[in-house]
Amino acid sequence: MSITWSDAVDQILRVGRTLEDIGVVNWGLTRSQALEALVQLKDQRIAILGGDVYESSSEVILPTCDNWYCDRIEGESKGSFVDRSFEKARAYIASYEPDSGRTVLFALVPDV
Repeated sequence: MSITWSDAVDQILRVGRTLEDIGVVNWGLTRSQALEALVQLKDQRIAILGGDVYESSSEVILPTCDNWYCDRIEGESKGSFVDRSFEKARAYIASYEPDSGRTVLFALVPDV
């Protein structure tokens, strides 16, 4: 996979499973990988615009049609947006309840 977001962001997200096989230029991260990636992105002061949820059963990855987003509020500082988007993404990922027996993957959309 070539550079998708930036070298730094790709290094963080690349720990996940590529979604190119289903036509998505991104990586699907497990819950723990996604939560760790959020911390690393926040440390680099990169906001999260949102994300999509996928289910993986054996070798098949399918979209769940679940997602979240976070828009920057007019007049909001970059630092405040980074912090707010981090909290929104963290809360969504931490509380997401998949159907039983399903492995869930989260694709993050960083603001780069």
